[in-house]
Amino acid sequence: MAKHASQLRPALFFALLLLIAPLSTTWGQSDSTAGAPKPLGQLVDIGGWRLHLVGQGTNQAQGPTVILESGAGGFSFDWSLVQPRVATFARVYAYDRAGSAWSELGPRPHTMHQTVYELHTLLQRAGVTGPYVLVGASYGGILMRLFAQQYPAEVAGLVLVDSGLENSLKYVNGKPTRAADISPRPIPAVQKTATAEDRQLAQTPEARQFLDEVLAKSGIQLKRPTLNPAYQKLPESARQLRLWASSRYEYYAANDNHFEIDELALLLQYQKAHPQYLKAIPLIVLTKGPGNASDTDSAEQERKQAQAALTGLSSNSKQVIAHQSGHHIEVDDPDRVIEAIREVVEAVRHPRTLK
Repeated sequence: MAKHASQLRPALFFALLLLIAPLSTTWGQSDSTAGAPKPLGQLVDIGGWRLHLVGQGTNQAQGPTVILESGAGGFSFDWSLVQPRVATFARVYAYDRAGSAWSELGPRPHTMHQTVYELHTLLQRAGVTGPYVLVGASYGGILMRLFAQQYPAEVAGLVLVDSGLENSLKYVNGKPTRAADISPRPIPAVQKTATAEDRQLAQTPEARQFLDEVLAKSGIQLKRPTLNPAYQKLPESARQLRLWASSRYEYYAANDNHFEIDELALLLQYQKAHPQYLKAIPLIVLTKGPGNASDTDSAEQERKQAQAALTGLSSNSKQVIAHQSGHHIEVDDPDRVIEAIREVVEAVRHPRTLK
């Protein structure tokens, strides 16, 4: 197999995830821009590759600025039910990670540290000033905690929306593994420039053939576009954008992080050394109500305890349970997410303890 294809081999992991929670699936664009709808925001060059940033709201002078980070496989427009209403009381930005929607693929590997660097650089290059209230859903919650570790002086508050957990069970080489039980490998250095090959990797014939083979072997039917039921509550425009965005080769090629569990282990080590590293900044932990039907009692109890433990990252925090919501609270119960963001924004503007 050509080197381009071998560099994309982790896409198999992402494809297997699709079997569990299918994303929108269309396929076969002749290139990354063919048939692409007009970007909702601006494309910002961060070092030879561009990321897509969508800003709304006019209260930037008053601050703080709200930053929305989607979950794994997510897009900027997944916040369609949240962002416009947050924009009535704060300046708010959503973006697409490298390879997603209009954002270009950029350099490899796409580690969490790379992603956080790219977000920070994107905000700087676009002139989006802090302090920031970071809002992270699912996997995005882990990214926002890493951002707060890397750039603590720029973070004024956090909202974690059914956040991912550092020590949740992962499968490494087919074996169930927890980050707390490994000795992490060194993480590759952040890449600050991209080459033409980086940007076009997913468009090489070898890469396309490999990805097609991976998806075919995984039994994924791509000829008939479908939408994960979790996103049916999104506006029609956002649902159609999902069908387009998840058809791009870059979307799958960006999933090449061999170091995720190592990064999670490092996050755990940092948290152990700095158990309240958010100090007293306002933090709201939003947690879904019901567990998954397949979860054992012990797994459900572990989930609840781990979510509650996130409040310990700040001395000014609280947990809110979204009893009627599934994992995607920003879609199932956007009112609750909006209210949490409002409460944290107000606690930053007028410093006080969260009720």
